[in-house]
Amino acid sequence: MRIAKDKLALFTKSYSSGQDAELMVCLRNEKRGNIFTTAIKYLLGIKGKEEENDDHVDKMAADIIDSFGRLDLPSISNYLKRLFSDDHLRCLEYPFLCQCIAEKIHKKKIIVDIGGGNAYSTKVLMLLKIPGSRILSVDVVNHRSSSKYNVEYIRGNCFNTNLANESVDVVVSISTFEHVGLGRWGDPIDPDGDIRSMQEAHRILKPGGHVVVTLPYGAPTVVYNLHRIYDDGRIKKMIDGFSIITEEYSLHGKKCEKNMAANLKVSYQIPEFYESVPEKQKLPNAQSGILLLLQKK
Repeated sequence: MRIAKDKLALFTKSYSSGQDAELMVCLRNEKRGNIFTTAIKYLLGIKGKEEENDDHVDKMAADIIDSFGRLDLPSISNYLKRLFSDDHLRCLEYPFLCQCIAEKIHKKKIIVDIGGGNAYSTKVLMLLKIPGSRILSVDVVNHRSSSKYNVEYIRGNCFNTNLANESVDVVVSISTFEHVGLGRWGDPIDPDGDIRSMQEAHRILKPGGHVVVTLPYGAPTVVYNLHRIYDDGRIKKMIDGFSIITEEYSLHGKKCEKNMAANLKVSYQIPEFYESVPEKQKLPNAQSGILLLLQKK
């Protein structure tokens, strides 16, 4: 596939307030099913993703109780660390989400997972069973609306959630916005798709509402069409209109100081991770991550 370099340069020009980003090309096509295929599944009685989620969360809850003897925040966090022990970002991102939701903003009622669908971010919210909460899982695939875990599946995307202004308490985005606008899942090409996504989160949040967001962090890089790697300049653009409540960093699957995570180049091999991945299937990934709890100003 031939790509005009001048068009790709739009992704790196003024990428952050500090410097332009390095450009790498690593094409993937992971476009999801359309409304037609979803309708056929419905007519044939094939389970929708929300039902699969219910079944999966039931099994996860049983596994947690079997392993730890109880279903509480520490046991859920430890289970997620073990479940994602081969992913150096997810093994910290999902426990961070648990901590933010269950400990710091647990009184919030309406929680939106942007890019949710059958993602684990939605399943984590279901596992936590926050009393009185209402979970809205926004995804580009049309879903049926029923779930015994009080989840409503909404057709929408990161640019347009189809939710009203200032209507929700919490927005969740776990390793999602770095992909938006690159076309990997058939989404519209937009060099600032990640920034537009955060603006959409700001729009739907009530005053004082919160965002839990995690992103790859390091030397500023656009790996087209996989993902973006963020530096402080791009992060500053992303979180305009928000204040930082909690800020954490990771390196190779462990918490670290910011200076240890900054300016690291992408890598095809993260120490102690991805050993089982064949060499030809290894993709350029960030070595570090940033985990943020933000509040709308």
